[in-house]
Amino acid sequence: KTIGKLLSPLKKSIIPLFLIIAFLLIDVYCNLTLPKYTADIVDIGIQNTDFDYIISVGTMMMAMVLVGVLATIGLSYFSSKVSAAYGRDLRKISYDKILKFSNFELNKISRASLITRNTNDVYQIQIFLGLFFTTILFSPILGIGSILKAMELGTNLLWIIAVTFAAAIIPFVIIFAPKISVSVTSFTAIVFSIFAFTATPKATTLQLFGRVNPKGQRQAFHIYSMKQA
Repeated sequence: KTIGKLLSPLKKSIIPLFLIIAFLLIDVYCNLTLPKYTADIVDIGIQNTDFDYIISVGTMMMAMVLVGVLATIGLSYFSSKVSAAYGRDLRKISYDKILKFSNFELNKISRASLITRNTNDVYQIQIFLGLFFTTILFSPILGIGSILKAMELGTNLLWIIAVTFAAAIIPFVIIFAPKISVSVTSFTAIVFSIFAFTATPKATTLQLFGRVNPKGQRQAFHIYSMKQA
């Protein structure tokens, strides 16, 4: 439920998300097509001394480079737009939640902690989302595209590409999976501390049902930690 609430702002960016995927695929296609043009120039144009063919393929290469550059610009633009909008909406969600805190809850949590979580922590999530669209998604799509391109060309070196791809993925999973798990746990703890304050009694509840401590102040019979809540 908490993760769903955190991801809910992305529902407003469905069209930009589709454009991000489209630009990613175009960029990958351009990167995988350029080596084929280079090979054709060497194997056909230079070998047969066919200058018209070299110019023709060279023109197609330039056009492909231009398309790739435009796709990269579009990808960067929409990735920044989506991540910035997500950060804005996430700040609004957490800020609206903080405004509902009672005085007792605000006394339990330092103002500096709330400010940090609503500014720096959200900013870090925003930066990660932008990198996820432009870098993290790009690498596996490029790897899968390389294997498909090798299958299309019918090369005997397909097994080398497959082994290289596996050799890059398996160590990544082994090395970074525990770190990702720790990061997710830490992030979840932050989310709990922001969204799970309903178990803390309000001031009116303490006045009606609280017990008096040695200092003469009313307090709850039992206080749940933020993680328990």
